[in-house]
Amino acid sequence: MRDHITAALTPKADKYSADGICLGSVPGIRIDPKRFYPTIEKILRGLHRLCAGCPMPSDATFRWLLQEPVHGLRRQFFQAARPSLSYPAVFDSRFTVVNADDGGSVVGTVWWLRFYNAVPI
Repeated sequence: MRDHITAALTPKADKYSADGICLGSVPGIRIDPKRFYPTIEKILRGLHRLCAGCPMPSDATFRWLLQEPVHGLRRQFFQAARPSLSYPAVFDSRFTVVNADDGGSVVGTVWWLRFYNAVPI
């Protein structure tokens, strides 16, 4: 297991704050998208059912932003987001429901997932 994790680590990369301040270097890890994203989609579908009380449509599309800075419109969505399922220091999630202009129909949801207080998805 240790060899597998070591092989997946990438050289250290600089980590920057949303304001562009260098926070230092951190090791990265390669993600196998064919295994990673389907798992995260299942987590999101379960969270959606838990929080919205109904299943997510089977044809829902996903757009992934890994460790993107939270500013502008993203900051507004994040600040409006409601806390969801959380396990301290292991997993945290928040979500926002996006309504159509008519105010009644839902056009989508925005989710933030964070694992081990370090990796926002």
